[in-house]
Amino acid sequence: MERSDKATDAVCPIWGTPAKVQYADNKMMLVNSPRSGGKYRISKTGSMAVSGLSEKQKVSLTSGLVRQRELGQSIPEVPDQPDRLF
Repeated sequence: MERSDKATDAVCPIWGTPAKVQYADNKMMLVNSPRSGGKYRISKTGSMAVSGLSEKQKVSLTSGLVRQRELGQSIPEVPDQPDRLF
């Protein structure tokens, strides 16, 4: 992943649905996913980890991202070990 100031069409690491992705550096990306309720940051490690979550865990993770936005965090970050949230 190279740094890019332009968002490109890609897939949401959580849901595998269409999203816009902007790469901040070799470790972090900014994802704008309608299925996940908006923008969030996720690392390469976190991206690999969410692929192993169950559907129920992905719903919980998405709900958590939405809650964080409602509480004022405009771009929440998915932890590298999202399974520890459950």
